[in-house]
Amino acid sequence: MCNHSVNLYDMTSAASRRVLKDYVVGDTLGEGGFSKVKLGTHVSTGQKVALKLLEKKNLAKTDSTEMKQVQREIDALAVLSHKNIIKMFDVDWDCKYPQKNGKFKEILLLIIELAEGGELFDILSLTGAFSESVARTYFHQLISALRQCHSKGIAHRDLVSFLVWFVSSSLCRNRRIYCWMASSS
Repeated sequence: MCNHSVNLYDMTSAASRRVLKDYVVGDTLGEGGFSKVKLGTHVSTGQKVALKLLEKKNLAKTDSTEMKQVQREIDALAVLSHKNIIKMFDVDWDCKYPQKNGKFKEILLLIIELAEGGELFDILSLTGAFSESVARTYFHQLISALRQCHSKGIAHRDLVSFLVWFVSSSLCRNRRIYCWMASSS
């Protein structure tokens, strides 16, 4: 946990702030097929997280393929605890997202560890191939994370470079994998 306090006046006026579960909603970090990820900053601690928002209307059918994928993702993240796997801090199945127009949207909210260093794909695009020793270090971290998944009966199913994230901008820090396409065996 970060011990820095948040200066709310630096973000926006109090009237225009949007807050979800004690997190001030910030910029959009990314978008997927049926989700959006926004920066979240805890109002009292200043801890930065990723807020994954999934519109409930898109997941309306409880037997839908998307809903099954989301449930697998949540189930996997709930049981995995490893230094090289993105952490899920909380889930809110019945969250009301305050829109800019003043209305509320019903969403499923996942509060997950923020990976500020970016995706492996982006890093490789900027730096080119890693040296053998750096690649070996990253590969060992990846295998360690996958070993943890497999020990819990979880298979990743979609391990690609844009699902391997750096938790800091320093290239010597641990990598994390994100189990969004995980499944139980």
